[in-house]
Amino acid sequence: MTILEKSSALQNSLRDNRKKPRAPGPADYVPPTVAAPVLLGATADDVGNQVQSKDQGLQMTLKFANLAAGGNPDGTRVKVQAKWGGSLVGDPVEGVTPLAPDWADDKSLVIPVNYTNRAGPQEITYRVTYGLNGKDSDPLTIFVDDVAPSLTAEIS
Repeated sequence: MTILEKSSALQNSLRDNRKKPRAPGPADYVPPTVAAPVLLGATADDVGNQVQSKDQGLQMTLKFANLAAGGNPDGTRVKVQAKWGGSLVGDPVEGVTPLAPDWADDKSLVIPVNYTNRAGPQEITYRVTYGLNGKDSDPLTIFVDDVAPSLTAEIS
């Protein structure tokens, strides 16, 4: 025989306010890819992913992978925005779950002008926000080199 006991107001409050498990998002988002401008590849004396001198200071277009809706309920707002050096930049791309499997294929993120003329290595990511929960992608490091090459060997 089961005997039911009344819960106190404190027990009810503790039960109702405990942390509730959330549906986990993806473990990691892959780094963005640069759609335009074309980055220089690695050479014997330079690392890859270099912004060409003719493209420095221009806007940069990024592509991101399609997103899985995970365990998010239908109607959840989704926002994707580029990050340059840890700061959100450019206009976000928005959608609502459920997302089509090819949702991101025709979408891109834009790094505005005058970001790609800052010399040195630059870290680019994107932030994905489902509802109020945001997570950054893995980083892509590009290099902006403003030093002209110098010849150190004699040309014969």
